[in-house]
Amino acid sequence: MAQNAKDCLNQESTCNAGGFHLLWNAFALVPQAFIEDENPDLWLNFLRERVPHDQVISAATFEELKLVCLYEEKNEREHVIPYILSRACAREITDNAVWAIRENDKLAVVCFINGQLHLGNIYEATTKEQTLYWMLKIYEILQIPASVILYLQCGEATRKLISSHLHVEPF
Repeated sequence: MAQNAKDCLNQESTCNAGGFHLLWNAFALVPQAFIEDENPDLWLNFLRERVPHDQVISAATFEELKLVCLYEEKNEREHVIPYILSRACAREITDNAVWAIRENDKLAVVCFINGQLHLGNIYEATTKEQTLYWMLKIYEILQIPASVILYLQCGEATRKLISSHLHVEPF
């Protein structure tokens, strides 16, 4: 386990293949160049308001994207955003794609436009209608055509509803 910012530079998350519980707590996506700073504690300061000073912070590095995801470590479970990014990077995204997981009244979304990460966020989505709202809003705001694939992990009723508006494929 990481004890301070310098230690967490060497920590990487790993994906579980199935039957797992993902973390949905605070996270930050940070350009990898910022982490190469002489004092890594500086780039963790923006988390201090939400994360207690004694909280262990983990880092998942994504070389392909030139970014690091910082998140609170709890029970050695994987955070949802690095999990999605790992799955997306495994497919070598070069075009537009949207990845989403809806679980426990939350929706985690990662969007790539022209192979570049444009969004990574978690939304409250207690119903399938709220999930549809957020997905359509994200597509609208980022001007993503409805034909762009949405890799979605969720319940069957939510999948059916969203599939009537967007091109949905299994995660």
